[in-house]
This record gives sequence, structure tokens and C-alpha cells, in this order.
Amino acid sequence: MEQLNTILSSAKKVFITSHLKPDTDAVSCLLAMHYYVSQVYPNVQAAAYLSGEMTDSLNELYGFSQIKWVADISGYVNEYDTLIFVDASQLHRFTINPDKIDLTKFKSICFDHHNNEPSKFTYIVNEFNEPSCSQVLYKHLFKERSDLLNPAIGEVLLTGIMGDTGSLRYIGSKTSNTLLLVKELLDATGLQIKTIQEKYFGYPVSDWEIITALITNTRLVSDYQHPFLYSYLPLEFLDKYSTNTIKQAKNKFLFLVSGTIKGYKWGFVATPDTLKNVNLSFRSGPDSVNVRLLAEQYFNGGGHDQTSGGEVVLSDNQTVEDLVYKMESQIKSLSDLPLIVKTP
Repeated sequence: MEQLNTILSSAKKVFITSHLKPDTDAVSCLLAMHYYVSQVYPNVQAAAYLSGEMTDSLNELYGFSQIKWVADISGYVNEYDTLIFVDASQLHRFTINPDKIDLTKFKSICFDHHNNEPSKFTYIVNEFNEPSCSQVLYKHLFKERSDLLNPAIGEVLLTGIMGDTGSLRYIGSKTSNTLLLVKELLDATGLQIKTIQEKYFGYPVSDWEIITALITNTRLVSDYQHPFLYSYLPLEFLDKYSTNTIKQAKNKFLFLVSGTIKGYKWGFVATPDTLKNVNLSFRSGPDSVNVRLLAEQYFNGGGHDQTSGGEVVLSDNQTVEDLVYKMESQIKSLSDLPLIVKTP
């Protein structure tokens, strides 16, 4: 905290951002970080930026309207003297043009919870045993500052934690401390989990239409030493829904099916981002496939051992259905036992 204070006390203009294709935790900790800097360092000019299309499902979160959504952050950082990155620790996760951001020209701060080799930031907190970056921020910035906690910012932090833990569904013995921190936040703010669940994790009609298609396209692969399931959306869905709508519905589908079909402890979902690019979301249960390693080694991605992502570019005339069938064959050809997550 002394290092953090040294950097921010001398800052004049602070740029705050989170990773590409931001999820609930990314948006939440971006807002929490912006709030913290604005409150603790009122003389600092702080701005929150995100690359890409706006994720409007979170527009009721406190401070959401202050986010500047831009094509790519690389064109804006040079207006600032200090950069803050949250919910990722590798520069290429934040921008499509990492070569255009020279970290040596800035004071830079990073808060993360992913087990990756970080870029060379000035100051970094990377607690990869924590299930969400919002929890990391709460521990370091808000836990001992009751003057900063109120229902609005408590809702931001709790929404981020719930987003990355499946509404606390993925909490286990190694991450049970999260439940104590959630209790602290609930006690401090008077909020209820049910209220947050309804506001930010509900199901509009568009979600149900997409989820219905994903259920219809679900395949169960039992003829493999580690049985898995997967689903996909065809390219035609891009004609009817935005990529953000598809992403939000996909995440809710994953929440519904992860660990609910007996005998199938892991799997993935493939959804189109563009007519050529397909997003992959992997989920795994305890004592099953390490999807972080799988995504890193074979599918241009990464993340956590049990929650990870990747992407694949479609070849000419290839459909998403063709792609997932090819992925099934590729995965079934693997027998690398280190990909298994072992629990005590």
C-alpha cells in the first residue's frame, strides 16, 4: 500500500482499464478502482476506459456511465502519466495493439488473480488463489476503509465476486475465505445476494432463445477417458444478436450446465464473435481436466485451471459446427495426464 500510495500521490492523470471482452468481474473491478482513486486522491484526474463494444447488462452499476468505450485503448494512454490495469496481468489482454503501449514511459499498477507471467508493471498485486479480482481489490483497498464502503460500491464489488464465482457456486475449501469477505460486505452495506442476482444475472427473453439453441446443440462425449460435453452457436446468430448478448447468454448457459450432468465434469462452448472468429469458453470441475493448460496449449487462450477461454479463426467455408467436431477429435486424441486438476 505504501508503494501504491507513492505512485498515486504523485500522479496527475490516471488511466484505468480492464481486459478485452470484459466480463462481470472486469467491469466491476474497473468501477471499484475508479471509485477508489477518485475518493482517496481527489486532486487526481482519473478516467476509466474499456476497448470494444459496451456491455450494457451492467449499466445499473455505480459509475458505469463514466466508462469510456473505445475501439482500442492504445490510442488514449499517452494522454496520462499513470496507468492502472485490473483483472489481467499481460498487456496483450488489454489491447489489440500491445506494441503501441510502452510501459517504461509510465508509472503502472496492476491488480490481478490469474496465474500468468505478468508484463513489466511498476507495481503489481497478483493473487492467483483468489477467485475474483473484485475480491483482491476489496481486501487491499476497501476492507480497512469503512469510510469508502456504501451500498453502491458494495454492490459493485459483490457483483464482481458473484460473476467470477458463479454466484458463489464455485467456492471450495481453498477459496472459502470468499464467503467471509462476502459476509463483511453484506454486513457493511445491508445488501442482499438475491437482489444482486435478480438485477445482474437475470434472464431476458433473448437469453432464453440463445440458451435454448445451446441446449439443442449440446453434445455429450462419453468415449473418452475424461468424458466432456460441449455446445455451439452457428454463425447465423450474429444476424440476430449482438456479440455482447451472445456472450451474456452463453455465460448463463455455462452456469446452468456446469457440473449438473453426472459423469461429465468438464466441457466448452463455442460462440461466434465475427464471421471468422469463434470464442471458446471452457469450464471444469474438481479432479478433472485443467482447462487453463488446455486453452493455453491448443486454443490460443488461458485463464484459471477450472475456468478458461480461447479463440479459433475459422478457415474458408468452415462452420462453427465443423470446428467443434474437429475440436472433439483433437481433444479425444490427447492423453496428457498433467492436464488433470488434483484436489486434496
